Amino acid sequence: MFCQTILSCMAAIVVIASTGMTLEAAEQPGCGADMVEFVQITSMRLDAGEQTFEAFRILRSGMVEWARWNSSGHLLDHAEPCDMGSKTFDRAVSSPSFLNPPNPPQDDGVLGRPAFRLDMATLLGSGIDTVSMTKMPNDIVELTDEIRRRVKAISVQPGWYIWTQPYPQIGKADIDIAEARCNSAIAMVLSEAIATGRLIVQANDSIQAFVSGERANRIAFKARLTIGNLLFGVLSAK
Repeated sequence: MFCQTILSCMAAIVVIASTGMTLEAAEQPGCGADMVEFVQITSMRLDAGEQTFEAFRILRSGMVEWARWNSSGHLLDHAEPCDMGSKTFDRAVSSPSFLNPPNPPQDDGVLGRPAFRLDMATLLGSGIDTVSMTKMPNDIVELTDEIRRRVKAISVQPGWYIWTQPYPQIGKADIDIAEARCNSAIAMVLSEAIATGRLIVQANDSIQAFVSGERANRIAFKARLTIGNLLFGVLSAK
């Protein structure tokens, strides 16, 4: 970063310090240029009106991360990534349930939200691919059970976090990461999530501004990437 005058240098330093940006981030035209390839398995269970989500993030390298959160915006459990080998990634993307998912059941006219939903998604350089199911197939049960046995939940530190999930590029996005500069709390934390491949990323208190006002009751938002979208949500831990 080159400054033409001392005053312009000082002004730039003030902006960077106030936003928490690095010099490199301040110079970048957009966020999310670098992406880590992964597959994600996310399930939702509805009980007494509240949704509980469980997600498994499997990087191509074989690093696996696990977390649980609820529709009230609370991070319930989290396990730091552990190395289960690249075969775990291959096993997920080549699973029969992902390659040939069962047909969704016909609408029986019953009103209300589904009691269970399973989403499998890949984020690769070629794009985002997703499938959804209303039951947990046996091959995915075996894989997720094995991951649960391997990961170790850690004590969740109080603070603010985000979760992310690949999603097809449809509808209007809340934030365009491909175009946005990393000059807001939500843009910076999403950029970190994309660049590192992390499922759960900690944010600072200023992220609360993104979920205030008309967004306060929403549990999920949409970020646009160059190859698709990411669903994301803001969580808190006490």
